Amino acid sequence: MSPRESARVISCTPAEARGRREQAKAIIDLGEMVLSEPADQTRSNMAAALVVLAAIAATDAICGLRLGRYSRSQDHDTAAALLDTVDLPDSTLPAKLRRVLASKDNAHYSPDSSPRPTLGHSRDKPASSGPLLGRFEMSFRTGPTHPSS
Repeated sequence: MSPRESARVISCTPAEARGRREQAKAIIDLGEMVLSEPADQTRSNMAAALVVLAAIAATDAICGLRLGRYSRSQDHDTAAALLDTVDLPDSTLPAKLRRVLASKDNAHYSPDSSPRPTLGHSRDKPASSGPLLGRFEMSFRTGPTHPSS
């Protein structure tokens, strides 16, 4: 890793990682509130944006809890690459994270929410973060944690 890249991966205490986990859960709660309302383009876009934010926060939490560090890079692929180094119960999480991140610009900045983050859900509704974040949550509870946790 180059000095520039390593400067974008910072150390993280277990308490900070748990804080990111709580943020991920709070973002999911917001997304569920958004999705409980009648569907329209604005709510679909908001839900898609929240999926992205929750996945990023969950990734930070997993890396923080398991490795004692997480990515602060503007390039979210750095976070996905760091997640690749974690021994996960679901080895597909880094690829799923990359798929969600690929939709970030559209989800956050486009007045049209298509394409939405897709996690194997219907094209007619935005992806739910539930299945993905459930797998992230399983990763919090299984496997080794950072020695200072």
